[in-house]
Amino acid sequence: MSFDVRIAADISGPITAWRDRFLSSVGEAKYRRAAGWTVDEVAKTAVVGIRAQFHKTLDVRNRGRSVRLVGAVAPMGMVDVRN
Repeated sequence: MSFDVRIAADISGPITAWRDRFLSSVGEAKYRRAAGWTVDEVAKTAVVGIRAQFHKTLDVRNRGRSVRLVGAVAPMGMVDVRN
């Protein structure tokens, strides 16, 4: 059994209607600030989730070994794995 779900078609109308009402009531500058804040919050939530899963994966793969991430974010090349 399969379901055809078209999320963009299902929610785009209500989102557009809400956006238009909000924009007309607060003005473009406030709308842009609100949109920027929303994108920032979504990005932060995504990063926190990605980091949590990353650390969970490291914990599972490195049982019995000491793993230390160096740096605040630990981009590629900054991972220090010691046995």
